[in-house]
Amino acid sequence: MATTDVCNDFHAKHDETVHFTNASGITCELKQGTTEWPFTDPPPLKVPVSGSKTKIKSKADLKDGTYNFIPSCCPDLMPKSVTVP
Repeated sequence: MATTDVCNDFHAKHDETVHFTNASGITCELKQGTTEWPFTDPPPLKVPVSGSKTKIKSKADLKDGTYNFIPSCCPDLMPKSVTVP
C-alpha cells in the first residue's frame, strides 16, 4: 500500500491501494488534471481529514507513466502527480 498526503507527488504500482492522508484540515477533492485519471474511483475523489483509500488502475487499463490530479485543498493549488512504473 502506498501512503501519501494529498498535497504530495508519489509513486505507486498498478493495482496498488493508495491511502491518502489529508493534513489540510478540510475535505479535499481530487479532480482530473490534463492526463488520464489513474485511480479506480471516478473523479472527483473526496478525501476527508480522516483520509481515504482508492486503487491505481490495473496494467490493462493504465499504461506506465506519470498522471496528474488537482487537489482542491493544497496551499499552492498546483497539480500533483502519481508515477506508475
